[in-house]
Parts: sequence; structure tokens; C-alpha cells
Amino acid sequence: MPATEVYRHYLQVTPDENFVFNISEFPLVIERNGCLIARVPPVYDKEGRIYFNGDVYKGEKARLSYAVHAELLKETDEASKKLCGFAPEGIFISVCGNRSLFLRGAAEKELDYYRRFAPDLIANYGTSEIYSYQGKGGILNSALVSVAFREGPYKAIGSCNNQILDEETHFIIPLAARMAAFLDVVTQELAESNEELKAMARTAELANQAKSNFLSNMSHEIRTPINAVLGMDEMILRECKDPVICEYAENIKTAGNNLLGLINDIIPEWLKAVPGLNVEAGIKHCGGVKEYLNALTVFAGSLSVIANELEIYYDNKSCKNYTTKVHALKSTARVAGFAELSDRARRLEDAGNNGYVNEIITDTPVLLNLCRDYANMLAPLLEQPESDSSAKSPISAEELADAWESLKEVVQSFDYDSLNYILDELSGYKLPEQDAETLQAIQAAAIKLDWERIHKLLDEK
Repeated sequence: MPATEVYRHYLQVTPDENFVFNISEFPLVIERNGCLIARVPPVYDKEGRIYFNGDVYKGEKARLSYAVHAELLKETDEASKKLCGFAPEGIFISVCGNRSLFLRGAAEKELDYYRRFAPDLIANYGTSEIYSYQGKGGILNSALVSVAFREGPYKAIGSCNNQILDEETHFIIPLAARMAAFLDVVTQELAESNEELKAMARTAELANQAKSNFLSNMSHEIRTPINAVLGMDEMILRECKDPVICEYAENIKTAGNNLLGLINDIIPEWLKAVPGLNVEAGIKHCGGVKEYLNALTVFAGSLSVIANELEIYYDNKSCKNYTTKVHALKSTARVAGFAELSDRARRLEDAGNNGYVNEIITDTPVLLNLCRDYANMLAPLLEQPESDSSAKSPISAEELADAWESLKEVVQSFDYDSLNYILDELSGYKLPEQDAETLQAIQAAAIKLDWERIHKLLDEK
């Protein structure tokens, strides 16, 4: 948006020959070193750019403000009273032209405050400024600079203070001044309300983060007893004939599954801090939190294997296998939310397809390091929680045999979702020791998508 459009949008002021007159009451304000600095652009160009006489540094933020004649005159009045106490014999005043432009008809009144005790003062209009005072100054901030002087010791000015005290203190306040005062109060109240809302939002955010941290840290501990309850509830549903008890059991099943769904939808806080990982993008690609965590776990388990295979293909100069592997990494990294890793794999795939050997030599070590670094960062996903088998309900031999047969069928079709579903179901039961060891080995192989290993384990059953 061109800078002049700011004035058109908020003030209905168009850039024309009256531009500077129409915006002088509405300076752009910059805060610098604790000091508010007003900037009014006297010039604009046909591109909508505005130009200042004073400095504006790159990166400084400016906001549109407004000024009030009465407030500025009040400050001048107070300053003149202080100078009156000095009992000056002469006064030289330099007034910023922008200040005069803003006050317009009231500009002469500023000088009248000083003429009460220095009728023969000298005034000049231009770009006046205090060069430096207590480390501040030299910023062209629409200043009025008054310099008083006298010779010899202090001599009281008898008429000065009396004239000031005799001035009228009650008068009709102009509409513009009243509107400005109203806007000041409303703006202040809005600012205070915004601060309160921000504080409330921060409190709510901290509370949500604490809740998320608690649930994330306790998810394994919560999931284990829920699975045990659901397992026993399943036995009730299977064996009980009483309709009232069955209704209670169905309610328990529904509530338990809902609670499990909430636990499964929790993203661990540490995962959000993994550099280069866009969790939101990963969830969007996978369709949900649970699906994303499953996919990310598989990805985490495969990263070291991928890196080792890529290194072998690279060392053996097996360009075809190398290109196929980086193509697969490009897709899986994108789905997992690792945009940089995916992009590097994409570029190396292109290099492999086009024979850009130098690029492969330069970038492959970087890619391998990224894969191994991310494998280490995602390692907590691969940790299997210890489960209390004593709290689980036993499974019948017939049901267990059916589960192993079902696993063989889904493995034949490489149906990863069904595989995970059956493995999760089996994890909720107390299994014979040998079967429990087989289940654990299949789960470890499933994380790495080692279908050959899963086939072998199931064939031994």
C-alpha cells in the first residue's frame, strides 16, 4: 500500500496541494529511546511515497496519531511561567515551522505567553531544535526553543506573575479539543482492556500448555489402565446376558474409547521443539494427530536405515538405486513435516536423474547428517512403554489364533493401518510369554516397515 493511502484510509485525505495542511494535526509517531517523536511529511510523490525533513531509521515502527491545540498551548503556558521566574531582560524564541503549521491561528498565542513579561522578545520560524539536553535532542520534533538572558543579579518582575494569575481560567472548550480529549480517554481504556485481554490470553495459554505437558507426560500411564478397563469391559460384554449390565458396559466402552481418542490426539511438547519439523503441516498431510504420530514413528524408525542404504549406494556409485531412495525420502519427509529434508532429497533426485555428479558429491553428506540427526531427535517416539500385564485381561487361544491369522492376511496386502489396529488390540490383552515376545518383535519391525521381518515372525507361528 502506498504511504499516502494511510491518510486516505483513516482521514479521507487525498494527496493534493492541501496535503500537508490536512495532515499536520495527525503526525506519524515514532518511539525512540523512550521519547515520542512526531513526523509530518511535507512532500509526497506520484508513487505515493512520503518524505520527511527529520530522520526515520530503517526498522522503526510509526503509528498515526493526533495532536491537540489546547494541550500544546498548555505546555507552552507552563514553560513560560517557569521562564518568568528567571526575570529575563530579553528572550529569543525559535519555533519549528511544522509547529506553527499545526497551531495555525493559535500559533501567535504561544508568543503572547512570553510577551506577558518580555514584550520585546525576538521570534524566528524555521527548523528549531534543542541540539542536546541530558542525552536527548537533535531530532527535529516540532520544538519551540526559548532562550532567556539578563545582566546582573535577579530582579523581580512585579507585573509578570500578577498578569498570569489574572488570566481567565474558565472558558468554552472548542469542539475539536473536547473530541480529542474523548478520543484520548477511549484510546487509553481500549489499551488497558487490550492489556487485560493479553494477560488473560497468556494465562490461558500457560494453563493449556501445562495441561498438555501433563497429559503428554502421563499419556502412557493413563493409556495402560484404560486399556485394562476396556479389556475387562470387553469380557463383560462377551459373557454377560443381563441387558442392564450390558448397557453399563457399552457406556464404559464408549467413554473409554473417547478418552483414548483424546490421549491419542496429544502432540508431545518436545516434538514441537524439533528444529525443521512442521507439526501442523504433518497433521494436515496425514489427516489427523493419531495418523500423523503413527506415520512419524514409522519415519523415525526408518531414517537410520535410509541413511545407511543411501551411503552404501553413494559409495558404490549405484546411481539408479540412489535416485530411487532419495525419491522415496523426498515424499516421506514431506508427509512427516520435514520440508528442508524433503527439498534436499528432491534436489538430489533431480541431480541423480540428470547426472549432476558434483551436486551429489557436495550435498549427500549434508543429507545423511540430517537424516541421522533427525533419527536421534525422534528416538523417543520409538521407546515402547512398559505395560503392566497383570492388569490386562487374558485372551483365549482361539481368539489369539484368529489374530495371528488376521495379521498374516494384512501383511500379505501391506495394509499398514490394519496391521497397527490389530497390534494395538493385541497389546490390550495378557498374552502367553512366547506370544508376547513375538508381538513385541512385530511391533519393532512395523515401526521400521520391515515387512520381510514381519513375514518371517508370523511364519514361525
